[in-house]
Amino acid sequence: MRIRDLSLATGASPRMLRHYEGAGILSPERDTNGYRNYHPEDVQTVDHIRCLLASGLSLSEAAAILQVACIDPAGASDAERAAALAQLDERTAQLDAGIARLQAQKAEILGLRSSIGTPASPASNRSAADATGRAHTAGRQAAHAVSVPEPSRGNGSVENTTSTATSK
Repeated sequence: MRIRDLSLATGASPRMLRHYEGAGILSPERDTNGYRNYHPEDVQTVDHIRCLLASGLSLSEAAAILQVACIDPAGASDAERAAALAQLDERTAQLDAGIARLQAQKAEILGLRSSIGTPASPASNRSAADATGRAHTAGRQAAHAVSVPEPSRGNGSVENTTSTATSK
């Protein structure tokens, strides 16, 4: 299968597939014209790479794990197997902790949602919003109608903005 076919099968761009090849994770054969020729099992390898990367591992960490798990399991030493297993166990524990945090957040959000309740009906919501809007408008108009003393420009005292008639 050509690089375009593998790209379509996995969702990884051809550029990413070349990057994985450069990292030593994919090793396609080359045709006489130089085109890459991937094997059907490379689809699963790319899926594994993308899963490991999405879980938070680096490409070099993913490469080390895949070397032991898929690429050359027979050539892996016991120490390499133990290191890969430890890394997978650590990442699994981190994912479990993240899932627990997300579940707690979800429960809190659902609790807040249930405390809000459900609206009675769309019509009553509109009338309540209209009444609230009228009340806010009336309040703003009343606030603007009130005479507020303005600060003077020179001595810091307050000027009276209302005029009073004096009689003699």
